[in-house]
Amino acid sequence: TPNSTNYGNNITIFANVTDNVEVDTVLVEILGTNYTMNNVSSIYNYTFNTNITVPGLYNYTIYANDTNTNMANVLLELELVLRLR
Repeated sequence: TPNSTNYGNNITIFANVTDNVEVDTVLVEILGTNYTMNNVSSIYNYTFNTNITVPGLYNYTIYANDTNTNMANVLLELELVLRLR
């Protein structure tokens, strides 16, 4: 089941990224653009405003690499819902 949020809200994506050597970079790809995630004690986050999209189901990918150039990624889904008031 994808995460869900209301259209127009900010949403923060979190990723717990660890490595046996050292994490170098963690990115999140949203709508074809890569954004650098912020590191707070190995919990990486990125906040974006959903006003740039239309309601619907979207994929986003988190990429991580370590200082030895090993890479990993995971594909996730986000649902933007238009709530009528």
